[in-house]
Amino acid sequence: MNKTNGNMYEWVDKMWCPLQGQCPHQCSYCCVEHTPAGRMGVYSGPPRLSKRQMGLNLGSGKTVFVCHLGDLFADGISSFFIAEVIRRTQEFPDNTYVWQTKNPQRYHDFRIRRNCALGTTIESDIWFPKIMGLAPHPLERMNAMLDAKQRSYRTFVTVEPILEFTEQLALDLVALHPDWVNVGADSKRHNLPEPSGDKVRGLVVTLREAGIEVREKPNLARITGKGTTTCLTP
Repeated sequence: MNKTNGNMYEWVDKMWCPLQGQCPHQCSYCCVEHTPAGRMGVYSGPPRLSKRQMGLNLGSGKTVFVCHLGDLFADGISSFFIAEVIRRTQEFPDNTYVWQTKNPQRYHDFRIRRNCALGTTIESDIWFPKIMGLAPHPLERMNAMLDAKQRSYRTFVTVEPILEFTEQLALDLVALHPDWVNVGADSKRHNLPEPSGDKVRGLVVTLREAGIEVREKPNLARITGKGTTTCLTP
């Protein structure tokens, strides 16, 4: 397993990616697609499990982000692969596992233990088909997460890379009321349609006023201005 680094979540101890092959969602801003590993390496070709990664000792007492370089629950990923990865995590029950997908509806097809945090990526409430690729519509993701919340899982939403949005995004997130929301910008400069700094700061303040923890990623400062969002915390 790798230690968390770069633009990954600071609160994650380890990253474990047993799934290889191309992600079926094919989002335009994918950080893996534009690397050698994505174009011709282990993250190209059909989805498959890595024997080496599946054999790793996951340890104990860690927060482990599972499949950070792919989407395990995407349509097109074998249910057998998903079940095997879940089974492996259950052999190391003292860890906290972080699952994140753009297809959270599929969470409901598997038995996932409560020592997990279930998350989804929602870049915007607006549908950008050329950017979001073959991923489900953001509204579908939001509705699927409502069901996970009702089943008493710890839930989170990642708004990254944050795209232009309407006021409905804040309303939907407040209604969902996940345990926390990660907010981040496009690190690789893909020339995406981004909101203004004021708009992002307003979203953060609205969520915090509703009692939702907001975890701002360092890369968000490019849009908001360094330190300006934190000072608006209620």
